[in-house]
Amino acid sequence: MSKPATRPLWLGLSLLCVGTSSLAAQIQAMPCEGTGGGTGEAAAVASAVASFKPLLTPSQRATLEKPLTWESAIQWSNLPLGVVPRSGLRLGGLDDGQSAAARRGFPAALSTCGVRLLDEVRLADDYLMPFDERPIGWDGRNYFLTILGDASGTAPWMLQIGGHHLAFNFTFNGRNAGATPLFMGSG
Repeated sequence: MSKPATRPLWLGLSLLCVGTSSLAAQIQAMPCEGTGGGTGEAAAVASAVASFKPLLTPSQRATLEKPLTWESAIQWSNLPLGVVPRSGLRLGGLDDGQSAAARRGFPAALSTCGVRLLDEVRLADDYLMPFDERPIGWDGRNYFLTILGDASGTAPWMLQIGGHHLAFNFTFNGRNAGATPLFMGSG
């Protein structure tokens, strides 16, 4: 096997043994079983969004909130930031208080396993940063949060959380929730 073909394999295996970064310091060991995650209920997710937004500057809120249109709803990707530019609020651009509030909001939409997956994929990107020779933007801070539409009402709205190799798109219509499209990938 050639060296470029083996690099993803050894990088992936190495990730099992690594976990030191600023993001790692925020993550508590969390089993995938249990009740630490949410149910994805529209009211709980809207409440989490409402608790987070007052901590943002007007500029950050403008970056976070977009109208729910076809054009805005399809603005997501699982590719690194350097390959596909993102819209929305960059998680790495938040201060400590804002970052902690955003993290507290994730379990409202995600299960315990979903939060763990988000954390671990972001840690994998942190690990990959030194190998980013192109550079394409491997970095756990290069994940984005976007609210499409009005999360406080009963009209349809969407929550997007995503970055390299992970894109969550949660659509809400009143009390009904959906989770499509969802992309999880690994190399």
